[in-house]
Amino acid sequence: MKPNTTKKKNIYLWPEKWRPKTVKDVLLPKQYKKFFNKIVKSKELPNLLLHSSTPGAGKTTIAKCLCNDLNMEYLYINISSESGIDTLRSQIQNFAATQSFDRREKAVIMDEFDGASQQLQQGMRAFIEEFHKTCRFIFTCNYVNKIIPALREGRVMVFDFDMSDEKISNEMMPTIFTRMTEILDVEGVDYEKKTVAKLVKQNYPNNRKVLSLLQKYSEMNGIIDENIFNTQTVDKEFYDLILNKKLTDARKYVMEKSYNYDDLFTKLFHEFIPLLENGNRGQGILDIAEYMHRHSFSIDPEINFTALLVELMSY
Repeated sequence: MKPNTTKKKNIYLWPEKWRPKTVKDVLLPKQYKKFFNKIVKSKELPNLLLHSSTPGAGKTTIAKCLCNDLNMEYLYINISSESGIDTLRSQIQNFAATQSFDRREKAVIMDEFDGASQQLQQGMRAFIEEFHKTCRFIFTCNYVNKIIPALREGRVMVFDFDMSDEKISNEMMPTIFTRMTEILDVEGVDYEKKTVAKLVKQNYPNNRKVLSLLQKYSEMNGIIDENIFNTQTVDKEFYDLILNKKLTDARKYVMEKSYNYDDLFTKLFHEFIPLLENGNRGQGILDIAEYMHRHSFSIDPEINFTALLVELMSY
C-alpha cells in the first residue's frame, strides 16, 4: 500500500496520508472484503448503512473506496460538523439533482448519521426515493438504534462492522500489525515489534487511533518503545463534561477517543477525583473502585462505564 500523494501539498496526519483509496487496500476481515468486492464487481452501488459500535473500524474509508473503485462522483458530509437542516437538504438536493459534467454516477456519503435529527432522517427517506435513478446514499454511524426504522428497514442495505468476534480479531490483529510496521518502515521510524503489537491489541479495532499514536510518539521520541503507553492522556475537556453533567457528550467523547476503559478508571482516580469538592472525593473513589471491579466481568463495558459516569455526575 502506498501513501496518499494525490495532492501536491504534503498530507501531514498519518491517518489521512495512509488512508486506503481502493477496497483492495482496506483492512477488513475476508468475509467483509468479499461483500464489498462483489459490489465493485457488479458495478452497482446499493444504498448502504454502515455501522459499528467502535470508531476507526473503516466505515468512512470503505464508503469512499467504493466510490473511487466505481468511479463515482461523491459528496461527503459529516453530520456532526453541519448545522441547519434546510441548508443541508439544499446541499444534497443540488448535488443529487444535477448531472455530472462527465456523466459519472453520484453518491452522497453521510458520516456520523446517528447524530442527524428525526426531521433530517425523515427527509432522507424522500431523497432516496426521489433520486434513486441518479444518486446513491451511504450512511455511517456508531449507534444504529438511533436511525429511524423507516430508513434502515427496506431503504438501505445494513452492514455491521462488528470486529469483536474472536475469530475475526484473531484474523485481523496480525494483519493490522503488519500494516503498521510497513508504514513505520516507509516513514523511517525505528520500533519495537512487541510494542507495536501491544498497541494494536490494546486499541483494536481502531486503526486510526493507532496511527495517530504512532505518529505523535515517533515525532517526539524518534522511536516506538514501551514508553508510548505512558503518553496516552485524558484531556481536561472530558472531566469538564462530567462536572457539567453532560452525559451524552461524555459518552461520545469516550467513543471518539477509543480510550481503554482500564486506563480511564485509573485516570479518573488520579486526575478527576482532585477536581471534586472534598466532601465528594471519598464517595467518588468508592464508585470508581466498584465499577472498576464490575468491569472485569461486565457483558457490556460501555454500559458499565456509562453507569459510573452517571454516579460521578450525581454529586
